[in-house]
Amino acid sequence: MNFDNVDVYDYGHLGVVAGFIKQVGLIDYIHHVIPKTKPCHVSHGQAVAAMLLNALGFHSQALYLVPEYFSDKPIDLLISPGIYSEHLNDDVLGRTLDAVFDYGVSSLYSELAIKTLNTLSITPKAINLDLTSFHVDGTAYNDNTPDDTDKFIRIVQVYWDPSLIFSD
Repeated sequence: MNFDNVDVYDYGHLGVVAGFIKQVGLIDYIHHVIPKTKPCHVSHGQAVAAMLLNALGFHSQALYLVPEYFSDKPIDLLISPGIYSEHLNDDVLGRTLDAVFDYGVSSLYSELAIKTLNTLSITPKAINLDLTSFHVDGTAYNDNTPDDTDKFIRIVQVYWDPSLIFSD
């Protein structure tokens, strides 16, 4: 057997992750809900897939180094054919991060989680609700009685500000 014409790639764990990304349809879903507004080699879905793969292998590096990370990876197999490492530059990734932010990070995450559960036919038995954005004060709930205004809990939406604790 002659191996002179064989290309060898180091997938590491990325093949499994890329397979999962393709199985749940992450690239196509993001491309559908956050379409590109300008012609480009890389869709937002492909850019998110690249960032996920990058985060699992080159996580503490700046965005401008992503092309270097993918320079020896088979991008056509991991993400999509026709994409080269130089297409995954910081401008493309930054525009994708902006588009995801504009769409709503939490909304996209929730939609992808539900899509993944449905694709894999998983029915959760419990769901965790993040209550970090809720604050409750008082000793009783508001029954809207004017004379009991000192005795009810007033529920208001607040956000934690780390500068309140960690100041310069």
